[in-house]
Amino acid sequence: MGPGTPIAFYCECANADCTERVTMTELAYEALRSNPTHFAVIEGHEQLELERVVERAGDHLVVEKTGEAARSAIAEQPS
Repeated sequence: MGPGTPIAFYCECANADCTERVTMTELAYEALRSNPTHFAVIEGHEQLELERVVERAGDHLVVEKTGEAARSAIAEQPS
């Protein structure tokens, strides 16, 4: 499997019980997550009171956490 091969990643929505998947390459996922406030979610799983949509990409959205949710995401980032 090469770096351009699509992989199924779990939806990163706020619903801890969600098991839906989004598909993208490993490189695309790494680029998305290089910003600790950006997450890939299935369309319809975005929570606009906590995040804003910054991109529509294939089978998913890229959302950016805002406010306290953004501060928490940054604080939880591995050092």
